[in-house]
Amino acid sequence: GIYRYEPFTDTFTPVIIPVAISQYNTIRDIICDSEGNMWFASEHNGLTRMDGETGEFDRFIHIDNDTNSLVTNSVNVLFEDSQKRLWVGIDDGGLNLFKPETKSFFHYTTEDGLPDNTIVGILEDDRGDLWISSHRGLTRAKIISPGGKPVIRFRNFGVQDGLQGQVFNRWAYFKSKNGFMYFGGLNGFNVFHPDSLKDNN
Repeated sequence: GIYRYEPFTDTFTPVIIPVAISQYNTIRDIICDSEGNMWFASEHNGLTRMDGETGEFDRFIHIDNDTNSLVTNSVNVLFEDSQKRLWVGIDDGGLNLFKPETKSFFHYTTEDGLPDNTIVGILEDDRGDLWISSHRGLTRAKIISPGGKPVIRFRNFGVQDGLQGQVFNRWAYFKSKNGFMYFGGLNGFNVFHPDSLKDNN
């Protein structure tokens, strides 16, 4: 379930989600977006948004034969970038991008260049590139064309590039104030600064 901490009374208050939304409510990630809305990622129940002003809920789930819905209902990680785009990392569903005007999603999977469809971490560097951890290494996602469905160029990194291993862990990611990125996996963790990386041709 979901609980809200009340600092003035030092108590926790349950957030009551409508029954139709809360069929299976194991929460994996929570973020507050730039408009004050709360987003909840669940293990089996897709994505839930609580409107910051009205407190009303919207539910986003996978719908069979609807190519604009979530790829699957198992959501690992949520990230809002500097352009206020909401990225959704999914178990065996790749990277999904929320389209607020239609309440639907763009999808990016291995067919688009990702090394794996299980996304477990998302960060953004100071240049606006996304860094995505998965069960098959680390990926830099450079957005080439932001209009419509953004065109993304993926650059994948593996153990040959110095990674601790192919598999990274869910929620084991962090960006420091000076821009260093940390990603943890089964064999330790990697730390690097995106500005210092150079391709070896």
